[in-house]
Amino acid sequence: VFSFFLHPRLLHHAAHGLYHLISNYNNICNHKAYPVYIVKLQLDNFADELVREAEIAGRVGSETSDRERVLNEKTGLYPSVSWSKTGNIQLNEEVTVTLTLDRNIGLFGGFGSFPVQLKARASGKSEVYHK
Repeated sequence: VFSFFLHPRLLHHAAHGLYHLISNYNNICNHKAYPVYIVKLQLDNFADELVREAEIAGRVGSETSDRERVLNEKTGLYPSVSWSKTGNIQLNEEVTVTLTLDRNIGLFGGFGSFPVQLKARASGKSEVYHK
């Protein structure tokens, strides 16, 4: 039996690289034609990048809203965004973002299309001390 261990950070970097590859492909192709698993990967990375912005800024506010707009344009995805808290987040306090996106899955050239709801969630801790 062959097994190996990939460090979580290495796995994160590999997924992030794939995300950027897919994002660049998104600029060329119609995003509605994407298989749902690719959209799910993009949504997961969207959530990761949003929560990272909140960690660095130490708050959910204009910085996270600006980052959301950039990610909307970059990915062509416009999910519903929900935060566990808004405003300042004290050092080491946790914040969670949840993204929800409805997508239609078409079968056999568009026949038998049905909606699915995709969700992505990411959590992080503030890196800012607020006096």
